[in-house]
Amino acid sequence: MTTREAVKKRLSTKTSEDECSIVKGPDATLTQRKHKVRYKLLLIFEELVEMTDEMLDSEKIILTYSFLGLEGKFTLSSENFDRKNKAAPIKKVKLYYFFGNSVAEVNELLRQKDKARIELYFDGAKEPGAYTMLDLSDFCSSLVTQKRYYFNCTGPKGLCFIKLAIGCHRESKLIDTSKVPMKPPKDKIPIFVPSGHYYTCEPILPEWIDLIPSFA
Repeated sequence: MTTREAVKKRLSTKTSEDECSIVKGPDATLTQRKHKVRYKLLLIFEELVEMTDEMLDSEKIILTYSFLGLEGKFTLSSENFDRKNKAAPIKKVKLYYFFGNSVAEVNELLRQKDKARIELYFDGAKEPGAYTMLDLSDFCSSLVTQKRYYFNCTGPKGLCFIKLAIGCHRESKLIDTSKVPMKPPKDKIPIFVPSGHYYTCEPILPEWIDLIPSFA
């Protein structure tokens, strides 16, 4: 089974309503407003391209990202760099669930460009050598559920581009979250992320399947 097939199977598996699970974490807190809007956010990081020689001379690159307060990072090793094509594969897929108090409140965040940021740190540097901020405002419309990006990352290390795809989908009805343990909102961003291993019974959106590239 290829990586792409494994990801599709994991994201599209259907289970019965009784099989949906919520595992409480030690930092779980319950928010006061129980009915919220639920979102799914799919992030597909493909590769860095058109890299400078200085970037390619690095032993490793730490890629960090923050989308509406959802954060993560990957380490890119020089042994996987494609020097001939001046590229570095990333090949990472992340799926998040989060809740908002209202569509209007989340849409206001989606319109703020500083709420979606990617940074590249080279060889353990404390400051990013290149970064970019993404425009997520198109996802304010319920008709937009996916986008492909080819964004420039600029900084002291020069200019490169990152290829990624994003899927964002909100539920049409409010969800009762009274029994869903939530992490406290970070940096006063009104996004509520379930604690522990939270997942839903709905399959992945059919239109998201084609976003997932073959990483084999």
